[in-house]
Amino acid sequence: MFYVSRQQMQEWKQVVAVISVIVLLASTVLYLVMFGPVLDDPEFDAALVWAEQVGMPDLELTREYPFSPITREDAVDRYIVTAQEMEMIVYGDNLCDFDDIDALEQHTKDQIILACRYRFFLGNEGSFVPE
Repeated sequence: MFYVSRQQMQEWKQVVAVISVIVLLASTVLYLVMFGPVLDDPEFDAALVWAEQVGMPDLELTREYPFSPITREDAVDRYIVTAQEMEMIVYGDNLCDFDDIDALEQHTKDQIILACRYRFFLGNEGSFVPE
């Protein structure tokens, strides 16, 4: 049987806390070293200014975490804002009749169909395959 005193347990907690702080600091420094130059890029800043001007959704998160993944729904919203601002062509919807989006909310369905009409995606054999 292995016995650990309260003092030993407290010391281990302190060691784990120190290691956690070191790992957090190291990951932050690594992030800044790898992505810092991108975040100071004038083109990146200009793109964010433009996105704010046209009403791009969720820009706070883009500024805070520019390399974080986004959901397909968020991507569709951003594509549509961009397409509308750039006055891209909206095609007929004959290829955008998906048989697997009925369970989605109406706004989401409308956005998916509009993004398809902009030809950002076409689905797969009549299915959007949302999952």
